[in-house]
Amino acid sequence: MADPIPTLTTLANVKKYLKISATNADRDTMLSTIICAIEQNIKDFCNTDFLADANDRTEYYDGDGSSVLLVNHYPIISITSLHDDPYRAFESNSEIRSTDYVIYEKQGKIVLTADPRLALTGSNFSVGKQNIRIIYKTGYSVVPYNVVLAIWLWCGIEFDKYKDEMQGVILRTVGDKTTRLEISTIPTDVLGMISKYRCPLVK
Repeated sequence: MADPIPTLTTLANVKKYLKISATNADRDTMLSTIICAIEQNIKDFCNTDFLADANDRTEYYDGDGSSVLLVNHYPIISITSLHDDPYRAFESNSEIRSTDYVIYEKQGKIVLTADPRLALTGSNFSVGKQNIRIIYKTGYSVVPYNVVLAIWLWCGIEFDKYKDEMQGVILRTVGDKTTRLEISTIPTDVLGMISKYRCPLVK
């Protein structure tokens, strides 16, 4: 079975940070597993994959009668379409023109402009259940350096813990040898570096 492949950093860069020789592959499997587990923990905490979307994502939100829509994922790269339809058919006549809203990319916020030509609601979204549909792309063109450094820092903590003793709850089997790793809760220093990137879920 192939080693897991990190997506936000690389095994080579983590080894360089930990001052492990690039030619020393003795613990590459264990280290790759640690990196991937840490990356997933950070993605789950921040509610983002960080990487720029290759394809559009489609999401539905309840309209609250305000002019503001907060989405679950950001920064926003682009919006393909935005619909407000109490009947949830989302046909062309329910689409809001891109000139009728302002995008706050880093905040994951879309604000309707005061335009009386907007159908049904003027400059506010309709009140309804799952009546707003947005198709858009999100993510970072470059993974934030603080996030990368946070991964390295956390990897250092976990590697120091397991470089001489392999135990815990994350299982990794190579040949006839099973490695068990336990990834701790997010360290305080790491938490301070990644908290600003957390995207709270909109209910």
